[in-house]
Amino acid sequence: MNQKSLNWGIAITGIWLTVIIIVWFFGGLKSPSSLNELGDALAGIVAPIAFLWLIMGYVQQGKQLDQNTKALEQQERALQLQIDEMQKGIEQQRQLVQTQKEQQSEQRQLLFPKLFISDFQARAAFGNNLSADNSSGEYIYDNAVFITIYFNLENLGEDAYHFKIIEKKTLECLENIDLLKRSDKAEMKLHLSTELVDQLNLNKQLEELFNVSYECKNGFEIQRDLFMQLYPRNVNSPFFHVNMHLDKELKYEA
Repeated sequence: MNQKSLNWGIAITGIWLTVIIIVWFFGGLKSPSSLNELGDALAGIVAPIAFLWLIMGYVQQGKQLDQNTKALEQQERALQLQIDEMQKGIEQQRQLVQTQKEQQSEQRQLLFPKLFISDFQARAAFGNNLSADNSSGEYIYDNAVFITIYFNLENLGEDAYHFKIIEKKTLECLENIDLLKRSDKAEMKLHLSTELVDQLNLNKQLEELFNVSYECKNGFEIQRDLFMQLYPRNVNSPFFHVNMHLDKELKYEA
């Protein structure tokens, strides 16, 4: 209870008691003749005062609850401000980390080889049943026996180490180079496995992914996919078209 309310309560209590005393002595009231009458008289005198202080206590308690509520709201706002500041700090830190990662990635990629393939062609060897069809003038063949893919591999970036081309199904290493320096060009050839040749003979075309791996100057190992598509130039032709390209996505690990 604040001092102002306390002063008002004391003043009203004093006025009430003063009025009771004046009425008692100057109003011609008789003194209680028994304890019961005395108790009733005291109850009548004290009850209004007790009721007054009860109301004042209730009002003061309500004010204290309001003050506590406002204090809690202020604490909540202050806490929310702290949370917002922490979130901003975390977001700034996350952006900083992301920027650092991007910078590190760019710096790493400066040391990556840049490989390109070109001039790809396929050469095939067939069985003994290769002959000419007199009616159409086209060659008729049974099955291919050996197929070799030729292409040029050029490096326009930094040096590449331990370059390998691996068939994904058999894990057979089809070609490897210990070192392909910057601006170097190498002639590559892939001897397709018997399984792939059988697929080509069965389906008359072949689409295959090979795994390409190599290392950079900074020790990172790069993993890429080499796509190859092989199909006859025309019906019953013993010659093949070949399309090849390296996947642009670089998968690397230290």
